[in-house]
Amino acid sequence: MNLLRNRSYKASMLSTFVVAIMATFSFTASYQSGADLISGTVMVNTVFNTVAVNGALTSTLLCVSIMAMVRFCRKVGEEADASTNRWSWFVGLITAATLTLPLFSPEGSTILFTTARVLPALPESEKTCWYWLFMVIRFLGFLLFLVNVLRALLVVIGGTREGHLIQPVGSRLADDLRSTLKVMANKHIWPCFERCQVLFKTFSARSVVILGAVISAAWVPWIVLLYPANIAADTVAQLVWARGDMPVWDPSSREDIPWARMSDHHPWMDTVLYGWFDRLGLAMGNEGAGLYIFAVLQTVVCAGAVAMLVCYLGGRLGVDWRLCAAGAAWYSIVPVFGRLAMVIVKDATFIPLFLVWITVFMEYVRRIRHSEKIGFTLPALLIGVALMCGLTRKVGLYVIVAAMVILLVIVRRRLVSLVCVALISGLSVGISAIAFPALRIAPAGQQESLAIPLQQTANLLIEHGSDLSASDQSAIARVVVCDAKQSRELFSLTGSDPIKDHCFNRRASRGDVARFLVVWAKQGLLHPRTYISAVPWVRNPFVMGSIYDEGFYVRWGWSDRGGLSILPQYAEGQRSVPQKYGALLYYMLAKLPVMGLLMSENLYVVWIPLLSVVLAIIRRRARNLVYVVPLLITIPLLVISPAYQTRYSWALAYGFFAFIALPWIGQRHDGNNDGESISAQA
Repeated sequence: MNLLRNRSYKASMLSTFVVAIMATFSFTASYQSGADLISGTVMVNTVFNTVAVNGALTSTLLCVSIMAMVRFCRKVGEEADASTNRWSWFVGLITAATLTLPLFSPEGSTILFTTARVLPALPESEKTCWYWLFMVIRFLGFLLFLVNVLRALLVVIGGTREGHLIQPVGSRLADDLRSTLKVMANKHIWPCFERCQVLFKTFSARSVVILGAVISAAWVPWIVLLYPANIAADTVAQLVWARGDMPVWDPSSREDIPWARMSDHHPWMDTVLYGWFDRLGLAMGNEGAGLYIFAVLQTVVCAGAVAMLVCYLGGRLGVDWRLCAAGAAWYSIVPVFGRLAMVIVKDATFIPLFLVWITVFMEYVRRIRHSEKIGFTLPALLIGVALMCGLTRKVGLYVIVAAMVILLVIVRRRLVSLVCVALISGLSVGISAIAFPALRIAPAGQQESLAIPLQQTANLLIEHGSDLSASDQSAIARVVVCDAKQSRELFSLTGSDPIKDHCFNRRASRGDVARFLVVWAKQGLLHPRTYISAVPWVRNPFVMGSIYDEGFYVRWGWSDRGGLSILPQYAEGQRSVPQKYGALLYYMLAKLPVMGLLMSENLYVVWIPLLSVVLAIIRRRARNLVYVVPLLITIPLLVISPAYQTRYSWALAYGFFAFIALPWIGQRHDGNNDGESISAQA
């Protein structure tokens, strides 16, 4: 028996060592170009040089640390049941892929401030068998390491029985670990928040205002360091239109629209709002002051919306106040939240409205699930806030309508949900029908919603144009006016703008577009690699790479269309004095351990949602997924982005705590948390 135990121990230590070696390779190995992977001998020499670039001591310490961590995680998770093992492998496969797949970047470019080593992009012709071997080994190293960590995590946090406080399964070591962490938290962490717990146990105007003020105070450094404005090209165009000094133009075709006062290429409500504060600043004799007032108000309102979400989850949905306190601290400390709220752009203006709508949506779901009276106010809020979301960011309206349709299918009170869907859709169309002629708004073109099909079709014409049938070529030609040669000249792997702006036939009818989409779908089945290779940027939100960053500058863009008249004292892309210090601080924090990871886009797009959904399933709380349907819908929509910008996923970053709380929603109702049940609170 001792001999068997000894052999088992040796085998376990050997496998732990192998995992540590492979993980060390995965975290450190890289290459400089395709020439490093032309043969096995060259690959061994060049790739292992990157492992040793920081010296043998650094890699040794990393390997020993990983080995100790894997050994500890194996002890914690040694009694994991079959279900926990399966889920750890499932999550491990996906998260390992996000670490292995490279962030797309044009050849020769360098991406700074990333959370994981970004491998140089290689053309298909340079991806040899040694390249794929390197990638497979890298993936396996990440996978084996993550599976061990995830198994331990799921054992510590996972659950068993429904209807009671979930008691995690696992070994004695896991129980000891939980007890130790609980004692440490109760002794050193939670006493600091003890007096504040009432904020997270009650959902009231007072608790929201107080918590919102605390979060706003934590964001003050970014409020100061972004002075006087942070304005990119989209907003510059809107400000120029709002002033009325220059002819309005279509940002896609670049053609003037003499009769219009603005274009719905960007939401007209944002144009009106930004223009009002710009004029306020001009009337005050300081244009920057007017725009800065707007940015500060937007940030304070955003802090209030975050506070509303956190307080609601604790006060209405029964999430433990300690978790809510940790979430509020996360929002306050991680710099992306305060920094991004100060950007004057439609995506930032949309965020507080969307957070409020999600909170109202959760309350609507909660009342349905607990058979409580819906009333008039709640549906009115659902409709009213949804319209405001749609007027500030068009995609937001699509997300909201889709979420309500899904709710219509899977929960009760379908008549109320149906009325909400009908009114949101109808009023949105009606408001636009009234506002467009009254404000002389030029409608946006169809090309924006067809960006991905147009880009992929252009690549299809380049690679397989001569193989297409006459009918398919005819259907494509009615919508795409560029031939293969013109498409090749315009084609870009960084975004679809050149193709959609210059190759779309703006006179195409709806029937033409419908027939084009049928051909596009058919050819996609025949040439999937052509379509995938045409849009490499769509993977970027789903791989561990970029941090959330909109750059530090006062304004840039449309200098030939009046953009230089906006805050003319600043040059194109120039930083103000506070922004110089802000950039230094922000990028320094992005390079730090832990903080850099917490500033990563992929953490909020993949890791947190995935792990939270799995934990909810393990803890027998899969029914709670309905609360985060709007956020879940947002994730796949990132695949249809016309180019890669981290601001497209801001909604997931600001709504991350809804995912974090997902496995614990209803815990107070189970009678295992302080306070009364959810139904009693209502």
